[in-house]
Amino acid sequence: MKLKRLLCGILAAFLISYSPITSYAAATSIAISAGSYVINIILNACGIDFSLSSITTILGEWKDYQDYMDKGASGELGLFSQYLYDRSQDNSLSEELRQDALAQIEVLNNAVSSAWGATISGVKGLISALKTWVSGLAGYGTDTKDYTANISVNPPAWTLDNSISVTPYNLRTLPSYTYPAQYIKSNEYVFTSFGVSPYANYALVRNWYKPSSVDVFGFFDADKQVVQLCTKDGNTYKSYSMFYYFDYVDKDGNYKYSTYDSNYNTMTTVAVDAKYVGTLPFTVFKTSDAAAQYCQTGVKANIYKPGEISIPADAVNVDVQKAVLKDIPDSITLPASEGLARARIEEISTAITTDETTLKTAVAAGGLAIDWGRDTTGEKETDADVNASLKDITGAIDALPRDIADELEKRTETDGETARRRLTLSASIADKFPFCIPFDIAYLIQTLAAERETPVFAIPLKIEYGSYSYIETYYIDFSFFDDVAVVLRIMLDLLFCAGLISTTRNLIRG
Repeated sequence: MKLKRLLCGILAAFLISYSPITSYAAATSIAISAGSYVINIILNACGIDFSLSSITTILGEWKDYQDYMDKGASGELGLFSQYLYDRSQDNSLSEELRQDALAQIEVLNNAVSSAWGATISGVKGLISALKTWVSGLAGYGTDTKDYTANISVNPPAWTLDNSISVTPYNLRTLPSYTYPAQYIKSNEYVFTSFGVSPYANYALVRNWYKPSSVDVFGFFDADKQVVQLCTKDGNTYKSYSMFYYFDYVDKDGNYKYSTYDSNYNTMTTVAVDAKYVGTLPFTVFKTSDAAAQYCQTGVKANIYKPGEISIPADAVNVDVQKAVLKDIPDSITLPASEGLARARIEEISTAITTDETTLKTAVAAGGLAIDWGRDTTGEKETDADVNASLKDITGAIDALPRDIADELEKRTETDGETARRRLTLSASIADKFPFCIPFDIAYLIQTLAAERETPVFAIPLKIEYGSYSYIETYYIDFSFFDDVAVVLRIMLDLLFCAGLISTTRNLIRG
């Protein structure tokens, strides 16, 4: 019995060691590092609450400053980290701007290597740089939760990251081999994937194949950083298990094992960093719902494109996004522990869709005492804004005669007709010039203030010819002209009155 248990243990260890291991950590809760916490809370102050997997896409991973610069040179950093590196090396920028980027890189490295409870100084420039970067994402300033960045993706020939290549890696080929029944030897090369392995400095390299008759697509799970492989199954989709060869290879092309007779398998998912999803040579949808919609309608919408990366957010605050950061502090105080940091993140996630005061309080409690104000310089005036402004103007013009008439009636406590009746002059000289002028003014104002009626013309049409009879009435409704008519009516009436006064004056002069 003991021998049996020992053999079972050895066999289990053998299978674990020799089986390809994917990103098992993605299935568990993502750990919060000091660096990811700093980036997260700054982005919260910019009006976005990203998931921790999206923060990983934005920040990336590296060991130390030198590793940061090495990965930056090969384009392997996270989106924002790569942005800082690229600015530090961009000769089209001034020396001052390049030095600023290098200073921000140092602050970012200090944040990544800091312990919980520490205070990170010199973050003012980093905060401004992150605000500038996130403001450039497609979708920023709107209520979308799917932000998009354009990137230049040139996957290296070998990497420990979960990257994609469309060129077969020169893996060892097997001799003539009889595959088990559950495996299908596929004849069409699809892509090559690189990824982490259980062996230091060795990448897990896979060449993927499928039958040429199989139409494969997929959707990306941003939290697990994997693409689910699918094929159509009627009006829905089903998982597809794709065949691949694999091996463990270091950057010099050396294999972990001298011989490897079982380096093949099938899998329904592919571990892929978000920035490489668009490089897969088949359609990848951003959500499972989009994949399902494609199966039902045949329409490929909400898909990844080459050179484009999607960064999903959990919640947004558009008002805060449109605000300008002010009173930017030069330090961030980290929570005392990872558990407390996770609690602070949850509090801010809850506050991000509430009022700005609540969000400011939550961000400050998280260690970043920052403020923001309104920014109207970058806001575009929409058609709705223009229409609202025009209605305000025409409404004010329309109300002007009534306001004047009301004011006259209020001050004289009478209207034109009542004033006429109160005259005791025997010959009713109120009809005679110049005594009629006060009354004419009152009548004029009342005329302009009268309720207007939109003209509607009815045009009857009657055709009778033999047994054919057509009777219809067509209406021409000028209500669509109301806003302009208000201005024209009042202006023409005033112009008529002004002309009448001028003509009358000339007539009296003779």
